[in-house]
Amino acid sequence: MAQKEFFGLDVGNHSIKIVQLEKIDTPKPRLVAFGAGSTPVGVLGSENDLHKEALAKAIQDVVKAAEISTKNVVIALPEGSVFSRLTTIPYVEGKNFEEAVYWEAKKSIPGNIEDVVVKPLVVAAKDVNGQKMLDVLIVAAPNSIIDRYLDIAQRAKLNPIAMETEGIAIVRSLMRTYQQGSSAIVMDWGSQTTEMSVARPEGIVWSQSIPIGSDTITRALMQSFQLSWNQAEEYKKTYGLDMQYMGGKVAGIIKPVVDSILVEVKRAIDYFKKDFPDVQITKVLYVGDASLLPGLIPYSANYLQLDVQAGDPWSGIEIN
Repeated sequence: MAQKEFFGLDVGNHSIKIVQLEKIDTPKPRLVAFGAGSTPVGVLGSENDLHKEALAKAIQDVVKAAEISTKNVVIALPEGSVFSRLTTIPYVEGKNFEEAVYWEAKKSIPGNIEDVVVKPLVVAAKDVNGQKMLDVLIVAAPNSIIDRYLDIAQRAKLNPIAMETEGIAIVRSLMRTYQQGSSAIVMDWGSQTTEMSVARPEGIVWSQSIPIGSDTITRALMQSFQLSWNQAEEYKKTYGLDMQYMGGKVAGIIKPVVDSILVEVKRAIDYFKKDFPDVQITKVLYVGDASLLPGLIPYSANYLQLDVQAGDPWSGIEIN
């Protein structure tokens, strides 16, 4: 049976992004179409019908402009709305595996487990003191979030065929070109949040949403220098963490915000060293518009004492 055509949809606080690929007779999929547009202000996450209609219309406009050839869509769920936890369970299969995951999820997930959809991802099998065990990433998405995205897709006259977290999609695009066995931290620097994932070439291992984004930097600059929003954005994008500009005053405001994110990265590294020593983190990959902050990569590399690089999601895709 031929693979069903579909495209990917990611709706962020500031932008809507779409991409369509096709599988061809090479290791790399081929880019068919892509596009982006602005998210209407104040509509994301709203239950107001007018806001939902405005968002659906904005999605339709981006799809039309990109000349997407199908209505089938895979929707990215915001990482901050999804619960995930890496756990270790005894090796079991079939219904026993499903039951083990259910009880682990019920024990770990805050609130009522009946209010979420739970999906397990087997990360690795290993031997612990002679007993075969499984490292499993448990992902749980609230029914309310799923229903909201289904509603918006229907209003946009699209046919959702799957949903997955932003982190899983980003890891797949970045890690496909890395060697088996290598692990990295992937950081998606956004406007409202920074999404951190620990990843291997075979998939995501663990994720965390940090409730700090580039808008936090903008607000700090506004307050410190009595700037408008647009002026603060310009300062941020022009000077960043470069100490040679304005006597380092802009960098001095930005550093504490960046440090509050990087300290979470250090905690993640320490956690894996202690509890999952087989996951050897050797590099950090940055994506997202906020990762373009001047000076961020060298500053992060010095802070973390790790190789920090700009991630390239297009490296594993054939582009004509």
